[in-house]
Amino acid sequence: FVTDTQPNNLSTLLHKKWDSPALSHPFTPKRFTDFLLDIGEDLISTQSDTDTVHAEDVKQFEGHVLLVEDNSINQVVASQMLSSMSISFEVAEDGQQAVTKMINSPHYDLILMDIQMPVLDGYEATREIRKQGFNDVIICGLSANAMAQDKQKASQAGMDDYLTKPVKLGQLQAMLSKYLQPKEPN
Repeated sequence: FVTDTQPNNLSTLLHKKWDSPALSHPFTPKRFTDFLLDIGEDLISTQSDTDTVHAEDVKQFEGHVLLVEDNSINQVVASQMLSSMSISFEVAEDGQQAVTKMINSPHYDLILMDIQMPVLDGYEATREIRKQGFNDVIICGLSANAMAQDKQKASQAGMDDYLTKPVKLGQLQAMLSKYLQPKEPN
């Protein structure tokens, strides 16, 4: 929740009723960033029992990923997950930025591509990346849409895999293990 500062106890009341984090407005950019990071940690730690991955069980991978996501909260959460698996990554905030990054510096092992974005959506960005000749890079679609036709549409656009949002650490780890090499222990 993002609330006004008045009444003073509004954040406390919301937290008691729904056990959700709250941020009072106005806030500084640093407080907002800290709030987003806290939410990301909460989302990772409150995964369902079937998808729980304990810190000692998180696999480490070799690879460089392009995260294409327009939502800042989803960026923070995905970034934390990738970092926890020792994966280096860059962020593009829309499909056009993703295409530009691929053309200018095609050194990505995998692309996590949000489907619904402004400027150029994930389907069009994927088609353009494939049209530019980048057929070896793995592209995984990310969407809240979980219907079979959504996955089929992603495949037809040239995506190799598909994850349904909200993406959970265990799901991401399982998908990455299909395409990236495990990191050698030091």
